[in-house]
Amino acid sequence: MAMIYKVSWKRKSGEISQRWCVEWTNEKREKRRKLFASALDAKRHRRLIESGGAPFEETQISFAKAAEDFIESRRNLGRERSTYDMYERQVRMHLGPLIGAREVRSLRRADFVKLQEDLVAKLSRSLARSVFMTAKSVMAHVVRREWREGDPTTGLRFELSSREKTRIDAPRKSDIQALLDALGGNEIAAGAAPTRGYVFVRLALGSGLRASELRGLRVTDVDLEAIPPTVKVAQRADQWCQIGPPKSRNGRRTVPIGPDLAMLLRRWIPLRSGPASPLLFPAESGRPMDMSNFHIRTWRPAMRKAGLEDGGTGKARWTFHFLRHIYASQLIEMKLNPKQIQMRLGHGSVQMTLDTYGHLWRDTDKEILEVAEFERRILGVNMPPILPEPPVLTLSVSDNSGSVVKSGEGSND
Repeated sequence: MAMIYKVSWKRKSGEISQRWCVEWTNEKREKRRKLFASALDAKRHRRLIESGGAPFEETQISFAKAAEDFIESRRNLGRERSTYDMYERQVRMHLGPLIGAREVRSLRRADFVKLQEDLVAKLSRSLARSVFMTAKSVMAHVVRREWREGDPTTGLRFELSSREKTRIDAPRKSDIQALLDALGGNEIAAGAAPTRGYVFVRLALGSGLRASELRGLRVTDVDLEAIPPTVKVAQRADQWCQIGPPKSRNGRRTVPIGPDLAMLLRRWIPLRSGPASPLLFPAESGRPMDMSNFHIRTWRPAMRKAGLEDGGTGKARWTFHFLRHIYASQLIEMKLNPKQIQMRLGHGSVQMTLDTYGHLWRDTDKEILEVAEFERRILGVNMPPILPEPPVLTLSVSDNSGSVVKSGEGSND
């Protein structure tokens, strides 16, 4: 147990100095003392010692070491492999070179303001924000471990401005059809056997499921006898083809699908490779299909064939995840409300749905009435129209003598 008492001494100048002393015995049964200028600091130090934490002056933890411990703790808590792999990559490539050698007790708020500036200078703003949020997570872990008091990143935000946020707009229907045609849609509609790539894309368009959710679907998750037919999301396959639970609690959901898609799935199920596998889209080995192979062998060639590549760069205009946005945009066009769309997409909150797709909710009929009412209020009911009426033209046809043989009215057309 640590004790606190006040000590006083007289300096050579005759001035009396006072400090608060914390006295305790460490694990080696050695007496230790530390002076503090205020009673509050002394009490905090005593509380740390009595809680079993290491005294700050005996703890020499670099940011890199703290980050390593943070990542290991995430791994032990069962976080997804992709998550702590991202942390490791960001610490190794960005945070380590910038502040890795700094001792966590020495880091101040100004250091993290400078860190933001350094990250923005060399990375895209979205990636810089992700790396900065990792740094904040590490510092929160440092406080939890009681390696320092107070988190200097508390209240520091790193928000993208509205000009830098990517706006998701609904694509043209002709582009969607071109993609399906490039995957053999016309031939399959004429009776050809459906291919895995075509069915995979059609189900993504018709259900809004994430790629990992599609790859984790089992045949038993598809109920083609229900009215309407449904697809149940109960598991997912990560990028290492490991089966696990959905991303969140709301990720577990049942999504209705259309009759044409249901008929396509009836045709596909007996044809899929690896029939012994319970999965709807298995690889030949029976394991979940590898998404990188799908991109190389199916997605990119289809994008190229459909004319959906950016000129010159050869980069696909859409990612596979964009099919999920297409699904959401069609639901909005069909007048589904935000809560219904949140449940279909498996978003964690309706606010996330509104933040992503809010700009797509438009009532065109209401807007027509609103702008007409606006002009009536501004211009007044007796104001003449802004554009003049088209002139009436008199057409006449004469014979060689100059007399009129036919006349009538017409327009500028």
